Amino acid sequence: MADNMSRREFTNKTKLAAFKLSKGICSVCEMKIVGRPQYDHILADGLGGANTIDNCAVVCARCHSSKTHTEDRPMMAKADRLYKKHHGIIRSKKSIKSRGFRKD
Repeated sequence: MADNMSRREFTNKTKLAAFKLSKGICSVCEMKIVGRPQYDHILADGLGGANTIDNCAVVCARCHSSKTHTEDRPMMAKADRLYKKHHGIIRSKKSIKSRGFRKD
């Protein structure tokens, strides 16, 4: 699923509007952003999140990295596994064990 899709970025217009709304404050830790702000999809792009102002959060690099690694990537990996399983691309471990195959 995610393999076929390329990541979409926010437009400069959306980024500017989001930054003005945030007033330079990280939407996660609520600290003033020092350095370059980052723009995060609240609902990840890989999970169908739109590139709209309503789905754009202005965050510091630390909070963006943390959310990406602890929330977004695991959710996208699970969605990808379920998509592949549903389409018969991979079999579940349960079906392999029930057929008597040995796990080496």
